[in-house]
Amino acid sequence: MKRMVGILLLISMVLSLSSCDTNSIKGSVVEKTSTGNVVLDIMPQKLMEKANVGDTVVVTIGNFKKEMPFVEDLIAEDGKLQLFLDREDWSISVCIYNGDFCQTYDIDTGEKVLIEKK
Repeated sequence: MKRMVGILLLISMVLSLSSCDTNSIKGSVVEKTSTGNVVLDIMPQKLMEKANVGDTVVVTIGNFKKEMPFVEDLIAEDGKLQLFLDREDWSISVCIYNGDFCQTYDIDTGEKVLIEKK
């Protein structure tokens, strides 16, 4: 009986540790576009379970880590970093308005991505 209680406590601890990361989602860079944006393999509906359009998120890609707004209409401000929901292509990308995100931050395909709701 004591062994069963110990096992249940261990399972409970593992589940509670794995659920601590409730405001983040992981993925990777799958494409660099001709305009210098990166397309992520994160499904929009999965991200929208964690963050809403209009929220501020922290995006980490390799050594790059910055806060940015999660938008579906690009904010027309030169140099503005944005996590963009493209409803037409049903995809998520990171971009700089009027800039080349990949070149500016030396981002490559295959790099791991972590998005956290602020």
